[in-house]
Amino acid sequence: MKKTKCMMLITVMLTLLVGCAEKEDNKLSVSLTEEETVFESDEKIPAIDEEIDEEIKSEETSISLNDEIRAVETAALEIESALQETTTQTDMNIISGQVYQLWDDELNSLWSRFSDAAAEDVKAAVLEEQRAWIKDKEEKVEYAASGFEGGTMAPLLKNTEAADLTRIRCYELANYLAKATGQEFDLEVPKSQNLTFVDKQGTPDTVYSQLILMPAEGNNCTATIEIYRLATLEGTAIMQNDDVYGFEDETLGVKGIIRILDGSSRATFEITESDGSIVQAGDVFEFQENNS
Repeated sequence: MKKTKCMMLITVMLTLLVGCAEKEDNKLSVSLTEEETVFESDEKIPAIDEEIDEEIKSEETSISLNDEIRAVETAALEIESALQETTTQTDMNIISGQVYQLWDDELNSLWSRFSDAAAEDVKAAVLEEQRAWIKDKEEKVEYAASGFEGGTMAPLLKNTEAADLTRIRCYELANYLAKATGQEFDLEVPKSQNLTFVDKQGTPDTVYSQLILMPAEGNNCTATIEIYRLATLEGTAIMQNDDVYGFEDETLGVKGIIRILDGSSRATFEITESDGSIVQAGDVFEFQENNS
């Protein structure tokens, strides 16, 4: 896999786009702490070499916020494309950690510039909002893998959720920065790319079953369906119609139909084929809440 070369080129591009390096004493850590990001991977993202680093520092390029965010989106897609080429869980965990790190770096860059430019009262209000966002993000990241703690898939689920939430927050911070500096920023804040539906069986907090959809190639998704005390199904969800996906777990020999209902507020999973050892054809599982 050409991860090192890819990351070097992406790092160079983004650094040139953002411009001069920010002052460390003005940088507020607005993301998870180092201890809380251990789920990224024990393998670090490849660092750029000293020659490239010096070239970056010598450049002073200024672009619009619109183009900056578009560039990060392009870089994220470049990294995510590697997910389609790998078949190992370890590589999936590493690559998803790289996507999250990309958006996390952009988040801190946006915050640093906003902090320098904003009026004190505006900065104080957004800082309070940011702290609330961090708390909510940490809770959702942990929840994303709540049924897989200790498993090899947990890092992928956590990284994917963290990247999705951080991406959305970058758009919001770019809006604040644009207003503080008089720049133009007209990109629409995106909706969450991931969908997590849960079955709490009437309890306030306990998750018994969950269905997780993450974007894949085209309009398809990768799907993880954890059914309480029965099985965890993993496979590809292929879009058949709007909000209807055909699902197959080739390992367990289970096929079914996923339906997204009521404007993505809930979902169902109907078994259409099974050998009967785990689930039966005709079984329908309901996920009454969208926890994305």
